[in-house]
Amino acid sequence: AGSSYWDLNGNGNVFVETGVFAEDTSRVTYSGGGTVNVLATPYYDVAFAGTGGTPTYLFPSLGILVQNDLIVAGAVTSDVDLTSNDPVVQVDGDVIIGSNGNLIGSDVTPLTVAGSWNNNGTFTASGGEVAFTSADAFSIAAGPSAFADVTISGAGAATVTEAATSTGTFTLASTSDFTLAPGTTLAVGTEFSNEAGGVATDWTDSTLFLYGGTYTANASTTNDTYGTLLVGSGAQIRTWNSAAATTTTQSGGGLYSQDHA
Repeated sequence: AGSSYWDLNGNGNVFVETGVFAEDTSRVTYSGGGTVNVLATPYYDVAFAGTGGTPTYLFPSLGILVQNDLIVAGAVTSDVDLTSNDPVVQVDGDVIIGSNGNLIGSDVTPLTVAGSWNNNGTFTASGGEVAFTSADAFSIAAGPSAFADVTISGAGAATVTEAATSTGTFTLASTSDFTLAPGTTLAVGTEFSNEAGGVATDWTDSTLFLYGGTYTANASTTNDTYGTLLVGSGAQIRTWNSAAATTTTQSGGGLYSQDHA
């Protein structure tokens, strides 16, 4: 397909592959205004951009590899449905959600992203997981939508550039560098797991808000220093070898240092 641009403006099965689609560096755009079935085939760039109607772009049960960017936008609200069939979806580039885009995540199968996340529309988390696996530097701009579970496990430097919420579990599994941008807040509702350690993180002038759950945030073999650590009324948090420039515990919440247990 070279670097060609494909605009598929119909509904139903608008893309049928009986041979082999060589995606090269092409972009395939689904733009139909009804229910559109997305073909299970590798893509380079794939976009979902409704031009009218009430479009829903339905991913199949078979897995899909996107070798570069996945883009959700359109002239009208455009729903991309990963939850009905719960496919394995791997995006090797960026996930970009425009103002009319609504990416509906699977409630079962993680969405794997090896690039950045830029949301200016809607991400419906469905209680599922987004796994960031980049070996290169990347950013997370969550926009107005909350994640459910988030795992950051790649070696690339990760920067959360604006306020973000994870209603489930937020895990720093292993990262060369994790930065929560100054002036921003990361809110975690169920469990925050910091396996990266203080050498690999930067929380300067930012706020980590742990508003729910009862758990130990890090192992005794790790340490970290936070900017502002805010513990909500519904949270009971234990830490090892951890400090913060400012610590605030809301009424009913608890923060316990295991160092002095």
